[in-house]
Amino acid sequence: MPASDDTAAADTAPPPTVSVVIPVHNTRPYLDRSLGSVFAQTLDQRRIQVIAVDDGSTDGSARYLAERARHHPNLTVVHQPASGGAGRPRNVGLAHATGDYLFFLDSDDHLGTEALARLTRMALTHGSDIVYGRIVGADGRAAPVDLRTTAAAVTPFDSPVYWTLAAYKLFRRSFVEHHRLRFTEGRLLAEDLPFGITALLRAETVSVVADYDCYYLHGRPDDSNASRQDTDWCEYLDYIGGVLAGVAAEVPPGPHRDTLMVRHFHGEILMPFAAPYLARDTAGRRAMAAAARPLVDRYLTDRVLAALPPASACAPTACAAHSTTN
Repeated sequence: MPASDDTAAADTAPPPTVSVVIPVHNTRPYLDRSLGSVFAQTLDQRRIQVIAVDDGSTDGSARYLAERARHHPNLTVVHQPASGGAGRPRNVGLAHATGDYLFFLDSDDHLGTEALARLTRMALTHGSDIVYGRIVGADGRAAPVDLRTTAAAVTPFDSPVYWTLAAYKLFRRSFVEHHRLRFTEGRLLAEDLPFGITALLRAETVSVVADYDCYYLHGRPDDSNASRQDTDWCEYLDYIGGVLAGVAAEVPPGPHRDTLMVRHFHGEILMPFAAPYLARDTAGRRAMAAAARPLVDRYLTDRVLAALPPASACAPTACAAHSTTN
């Protein structure tokens, strides 16, 4: 029996330009905003594949996604048990992706209406493996970096791109598959660091779209963003030790590695000492200082130390530990 016209058209249709992967876990209040921003894109919806991975939601998110899928043929919904972080749902979404490019959108954030058109145009024009879009903080949450200059090609050593290693950017899917990039699973915090670091250090062309507000990074009224959750900071620092070992394997000792380590000491090593409970937990503070000490000994060179805040501002600072032994 010959194929119908619709079936034949589906078989010969080109792959989508971009696959948007959205991990969802109990974010029903924000899904109208996040999904709506994808469906409102100026890029033709036929060129956008949307993959929402429901990670064991119990708040009605699964029902909402199923309903939206009935009205949007480019939306695929995948359901799975709760996995404990965004890593596994992103990996599952990646496995379903067929677009030339990937974009990872958190389900409580949203895109500017021209974001995907501008990001994919930059990638197609310049052969980019990664394209950063300008990030805007919203609802009390600050953008991690202020991207001010649109550029066809930058590196982690001559631009601020390394200061945001989160997933919300455009990646060439063939590049991701060639390097077998995947997110760390089962972690609530920093699950995207190994993916983001390896991608940036191996990409041939990294581009920036800074003349348009592409990604809106929202805080939540109940302060329930993953980055605000209670964390076992000693275990976290042990995990960061593995992340930094990966950086060291990619970049030999010297000024370039130190440039990257400045960002990591700011963002991943000194940051935990600001955890609110530490103000009244001397034992916890001592335990964290001990957990940080191997990273200080291994990676805190004089160049890195000079670029960090003064020791008095880093209590109970790893910097101070370094300064007593060097």
